[in-house]
Amino acid sequence: MNTPEKTAISEMASIDTTTVSATQFEQLEQIARVDLSASQDVLAALGAEELNRAEFSVLRAGAYFLRLKAVSCIQGTRKDLATAPSLSSEGGFWQALSAVDVQPRQAQRAMQIARYVAALPPDHARRIAGLPPSKIIPLVNADPEVVEYLLAEDRLDGEASLSVRDLKRELAKLHAENRKLASDAEEARLEKQVIEHEAAGFDLAHWAVAARSEAVCQGQALSTALDILTEAIDKHLLNAPAGQQDRAERARHQQAAAGTLYHTIYAAGVRAAALADRLRASFGDDITLGVAPDHLLSPAEAERCEAARCQIFQAARKDFALRDIDRANSRPGRRGRKLGTGNV
Repeated sequence: MNTPEKTAISEMASIDTTTVSATQFEQLEQIARVDLSASQDVLAALGAEELNRAEFSVLRAGAYFLRLKAVSCIQGTRKDLATAPSLSSEGGFWQALSAVDVQPRQAQRAMQIARYVAALPPDHARRIAGLPPSKIIPLVNADPEVVEYLLAEDRLDGEASLSVRDLKRELAKLHAENRKLASDAEEARLEKQVIEHEAAGFDLAHWAVAARSEAVCQGQALSTALDILTEAIDKHLLNAPAGQQDRAERARHQQAAAGTLYHTIYAAGVRAAALADRLRASFGDDITLGVAPDHLLSPAEAERCEAARCQIFQAARKDFALRDIDRANSRPGRRGRKLGTGNV
């Protein structure tokens, strides 16, 4: 009858039967920076210590680097107060890391994780600290309520824990749902204000009405375009069919498409922000301090904008569907009958 000890020994023997030469041991000592000349008990104890330390190693490194940077800044400021303390302190920090062969990218990643864990509630911090760094990084910019939900559902560190890939998808899904809820809440609040102020009798010149109408209609067009882009990302990028490509080739195609999407969306966002800043510069900060009663549409304006919104939405969705059909029909190597457009 096999005992647990015999089973464990048998499994270990089946896993590693390769002989390691003296030269290879010397290389391990140099690369891993370890002393392999200790006794058996010490070797076992050191190995166990490193295993227990491994899951927290990046976090610990980040804590060391954050403290190093803080100390460097204090000392640099005291030493070079009359010159350029910020440059001196920052330079001293990176010089210290360079002296121990730590790359800036490695240090920044470790400090990002440590800074995030340090800011969490203690009970959350203890659980998240034990996650692999590849799982912590996506959480750094996540909404706190989303992280709390995933912890409560044991989807980060429990039996139902997600893979890194699935975690990123789940975060994107939950963030989209949160944004939709926030948008719906804001829309309901504005609708309530419209009802409360519709009897105010606030009349505007025709040119002001035209500008407001275009703001609402084109705002809806932008919102619809973002909805379609979200659907395109989910359908064509995140859930792209594997096809005949290997993993590396598929990843290259995804990266190329993701780069185009990112820069296109980012450029549109920059233009939108610049236009909003132009309005603030021309009409003052008062227009940014919440929605005032005279910012709201009158019932007649709202009715006209709703009709225009429906036309914009229907036309945009139809165009997207037609482009999808055209792309499918034009795909190289496609066989069979072409897709029709009759149901679009």
